[in-house]
This record gives sequence, C-alpha cells and structure tokens, in this order.
Amino acid sequence: MAAAEALVMLNGFAITVKPSDTEKLKKIAETALTGKNAEVSKDRLCNIIVKAITFVTDPDGKVDIAHINVEKKVGDLWTTPILSKVWLSTRNVHIQACPNR
Repeated sequence: MAAAEALVMLNGFAITVKPSDTEKLKKIAETALTGKNAEVSKDRLCNIIVKAITFVTDPDGKVDIAHINVEKKVGDLWTTPILSKVWLSTRNVHIQACPNR
C-alpha cells in the first residue's frame, strides 16, 4: 500500500519532456550526474546522454532505454563516440524459422 501511495505521489511530480527539448534533457542529465564524480566532464557526458536518448526515441515520443548500451572502455572521454548502428549477432539462423514475407 505504501508503494502504491509513493507511485501516486511521484506521478504528481512527473513532467512531460519532448525529445526535441534538448535543453531540458541536458538539465535532467546534469541532475542525474550530480555527485557521481563527473562534474569535470559534465557537459560532454550530458551531450552524449541527450544524443543517446534522441537516437532511441520512437516517433510517438516513447523512449526504450533497453536500446541504449553503455560500455566502459579505457580511453579519453573527449574522443568517445556515440554509435547509432545496429549490432547483428553472427549466430547461425535457420531459414525455415525466418518469416517469408
């Protein structure tokens, strides 16, 4: 019962943000990064986050964060790319299981 009441309260605080509102998305990303020892490169990280969100936004404005994959690599943050490609697995596929239309 407490969890249900908490969800009702949180939904009262929720705001709608359009994917095209990059300034508001950047402010949300900044808030999420505060205290994560990322203040030095907050602007760069916020830009990467906003790009990732806009890449996976459906035409109806819904975002599925399952389509975002974050990988930790050793390197320089300033040369970090954001990839908007499709990753295909190289496993064997049975032709009979594929759709024919």
